Amino acid sequence: MTLLKDSEDADKLRLVHSEIWTKLQDQDDLYAKTFLDNCLKSCEKKRVKYTISETIKDYIKSPIIWISILIEVLIVPVFSLAFIGISLILE
Repeated sequence: MTLLKDSEDADKLRLVHSEIWTKLQDQDDLYAKTFLDNCLKSCEKKRVKYTISETIKDYIKSPIIWISILIEVLIVPVFSLAFIGISLILE
């Protein structure tokens, strides 16, 4: 992985940077400041997730994945019991 200053795409990225700057000049001051602060924070992280194991670890730490697994595990017995209960009532 090469640094940006040594990259072949540095000129293309400079054009993207100037386009972003041009579009930010048409925005509200607070929006531009927030956008640039968020960009700086993401640059300061200096850690890019490229491996599958790191991506999987992030999914496992997410509460949404655990909620969806819990719902999937509970939905089958609930529907089975409801089906059996309704069929017993109708008989």
